[in-house]
Amino acid sequence: MRGEWFEIIDTFLTLIDVNFEVDFPRDRKDAKFLACAMAAEADFLITGDSDFNQAQTLVNTTIISVSLFNKLVCDVGG
Repeated sequence: MRGEWFEIIDTFLTLIDVNFEVDFPRDRKDAKFLACAMAAEADFLITGDSDFNQAQTLVNTTIISVSLFNKLVCDVGG
């Protein structure tokens, strides 16, 4: 299953230039991930880091947990 995910990711991989920074005082080392999501205009940011719960108001990207992603994508039809 892991190999299949890497294959899917490789198929749809797009490199994004991020030319700005996001101020995220809750956890400054996580700000780069918010900046990437914003620059890519990502639909989702999937994370297990609860610090991102406070970041939802900073981005248009929907921030969801790994477990919710698993329920929505991996457990469908099973």
